[in-house]
Amino acid sequence: RAAGAGGEAFSSGGGGEAAGADGADDNLVKPVRVYSGRDLAREMGAISEQLRDEADWAVRQKALLRLRGLVAGGACEMEGWTEGFKALRDPLIAQITELRSSLVKESCRAFEAIALAMAGGFEPFVDVFLTPLMRNTVVTIAVISRSSHAAVVTILTAAPTPKAVPRLLTGMMDRSATLRTRCAEYLTFLLHRLPATPSSDRRLLDRHLEPIALALRPALSDAQSEVRSHARAAYWAFARHAPARAASLLASLDGPTQRMIAEEKVHADAAFELHTARHGALPPSQVAALLALPQRGHRAASPAPQQRMPSPKRSSSHPELPAGRLPAPAPPRAVSARAAPEARHQSMGGGAEAHRLEARGKAEEEERKETVAGGAGRVP
Repeated sequence: RAAGAGGEAFSSGGGGEAAGADGADDNLVKPVRVYSGRDLAREMGAISEQLRDEADWAVRQKALLRLRGLVAGGACEMEGWTEGFKALRDPLIAQITELRSSLVKESCRAFEAIALAMAGGFEPFVDVFLTPLMRNTVVTIAVISRSSHAAVVTILTAAPTPKAVPRLLTGMMDRSATLRTRCAEYLTFLLHRLPATPSSDRRLLDRHLEPIALALRPALSDAQSEVRSHARAAYWAFARHAPARAASLLASLDGPTQRMIAEEKVHADAAFELHTARHGALPPSQVAALLALPQRGHRAASPAPQQRMPSPKRSSSHPELPAGRLPAPAPPRAVSARAAPEARHQSMGGGAEAHRLEARGKAEEEERKETVAGGAGRVP
């Protein structure tokens, strides 16, 4: 059928056509390698022109695949990539706001690949692409909402920046309960990703602490339970960065809300670990713990010394023997047949617990047999 002219049939489950033709698979993305800035500029110009083709959506989809191929080929590391990517900002945003789910999904995949490749270099673009992606998370078409949600999480994972805070706070005050829930979740994730610094140092979130507190207050008493739940998790993430301001906010709330927040403290850390494991991202706090040097005033714990076998000492009863030589061992003592198994195990390295139990069991079994045999031969 003429899908390009007549549009696409959607459903709440993601759309049959969207699921069947929802962009190319990852194995179809082949690395595109360029070896000069001129070649890169030519490629980016061609992609920009194709993304503006409103007549044929397939051309735009191929352009998005080409863009992912450039990323896979290492183009993000070349000089001139940032300037070329800036030129793609408007046409990429246009693809996010498309009604065709296949283009939205392919655009989100491109954002994920670019953010992971650029890492911190993607920070100037976070606030540009974050708002349209967050808006897509409330769309009833599952392909669009899931792809946009994954793109937001990947961007905040690869390039966590305080620049995203104003966008998230705006979403937390939106009329849509779904968007308020999502933005509270994203705020929690971002606050955990940003390292918490001591109060004596300049914080990354200094200018955003008061707006965060003001946005959390209505969210903690929101009419929707999901919003309140994510807001409580965001509160404890916020407390890592501003304990005094968080305590002041808590004191201004009513008693039931305070109790709910206190109960959430037990589950806040476990919930973040689960969230991190689900998205495959390691929190910077754990990375810092693995790589940090000992802090001033604290001594690093030295590794436990390895246990060594005691070396043979010179016997004081034989002072005439030179160092390193021991007297001949004494002849073994005679032991009874019943005690022989246990004595043999003790002579082999002291005897492990399992061996001692085995020897004891055999001895008891022999004693029981002797008792039974003696009782059978007894005359009544």
